[in-house]
Amino acid sequence: MKMKEIAHKLMGSDSSKKIFEKNTKQSNIFISKMMLVFAVAVVANTVVSLMLNGDLIYSNDVKAIFIYDAITILLLVVSALTALVKKGEGAYLPYVLMLSLTISAYLVNQRMVSGASIVFIFPIIICCRYFLPRLTFISSLLSLISLVISIGETVMYNIEQFGNEEGIDVFIKNLVISYLPTFVSIIVCGLACVIISKKCRMMVVEQDEISTKNAAVQTELNLASDIQMNMLPNTFPAFPNRKEFEIFANMIPAKEVGGDFYDFYLKDDDHLVMTIADVSDKGVPAALFMSMSRTVLKLNTKNYNSPAEIIKMTNNQLCAENKNEMFVTVWFAIYEISTGKLRCVNAGHEYPVICRKDGNFELYKDKHSFVLGGMENMKFTEYELDLCEGDTLFVYTDGVVEAENESGEDFTEKRMVDTLNRYKDCNEQLLVENMKKSVLDFTGNADRFDDITMMAFKVNFVPNNK
Repeated sequence: MKMKEIAHKLMGSDSSKKIFEKNTKQSNIFISKMMLVFAVAVVANTVVSLMLNGDLIYSNDVKAIFIYDAITILLLVVSALTALVKKGEGAYLPYVLMLSLTISAYLVNQRMVSGASIVFIFPIIICCRYFLPRLTFISSLLSLISLVISIGETVMYNIEQFGNEEGIDVFIKNLVISYLPTFVSIIVCGLACVIISKKCRMMVVEQDEISTKNAAVQTELNLASDIQMNMLPNTFPAFPNRKEFEIFANMIPAKEVGGDFYDFYLKDDDHLVMTIADVSDKGVPAALFMSMSRTVLKLNTKNYNSPAEIIKMTNNQLCAENKNEMFVTVWFAIYEISTGKLRCVNAGHEYPVICRKDGNFELYKDKHSFVLGGMENMKFTEYELDLCEGDTLFVYTDGVVEAENESGEDFTEKRMVDTLNRYKDCNEQLLVENMKKSVLDFTGNADRFDDITMMAFKVNFVPNNK
């Protein structure tokens, strides 16, 4: 990867920068609190050192203890409180805090008799939280410089205490046992933390890019969903000037866009066309095939009068353009308003449900023909129903009866029919909405894998039967 590409990835988009700014602010606050804890620990050690009067691990020079600890505590507390007062905001704060930590580590190391050089690694590790490779590198460099200064002061102290020859021997011994391993550890840790910071920063940028792309895709899917839903009749009452019948329909896609569709429209003043269909797939491919199926079906309805002929022509046209081998189940009907005659074709779809006046809803097991898009030149069986005043017809897709609850149990045809009979006295809109509510209450929090579509039609009166 070229340097410009790496730099671009590390910088990220505007949204990535906001993420890094938020992370830096949170890191400043977090590290400030740690520094206050560190200061408390230094106070506690000071008290213990004074009580022990410098025995064991501490220098006998009580004045040195006071000086080193006082500077350390002051440095930690002032830096931490400054960051907290500013609520972690400020581009310079990470550098101030890291410098304070490094100097504090140096002072803590100096007040120990045998040294505590490993403490220089602490600021470097803390830097990883910022996802700032440059800051981590600077912190590593400062730690190395502090260690070198500390080693130089220790050498001078040993020479002063033991003389040139013995002091150098002590230095060489400490160099092998302590200083050299610490020096190597700081270098290795520094390199590792720089790499980690860079990788973490790049991961954040990449994740943000993925999230941005996903958001864009989601926006497009939402737009596609709106377009799809607007393609279907969704203004009710659909025919306010026609008192002979009532009709209502609803669809809930399993995904942003679905493969189900319903449709109804007047072919002429005396014929109402009703369709409900279910494409074999889901999501965008199904939505595209659904759109094509609906369009072809509607065009053929204008050119032909027989439901069987309309479905046959639609099937042949879908087969000719069906490279993905998808298919669609369709219940299609033309209702003659003046006589109450309903001519239907069921192309592999669910059984309709009929409720006669003063009766109950029952499945009408009509004759099934083959699905659309499966095979050319198929014959489709047409049948006829006589609907009278007060009769209600309910059609649906398999997403209703096959809706699963969290236990994997289907809603089933029986539950559907029982629900319809429970609300049979409602108007068509309430009938559909109560059915939808019953299905959704049944499924609960279970994932939906199929679209849920339903349509209800009721005959208010038949003009020629008056």
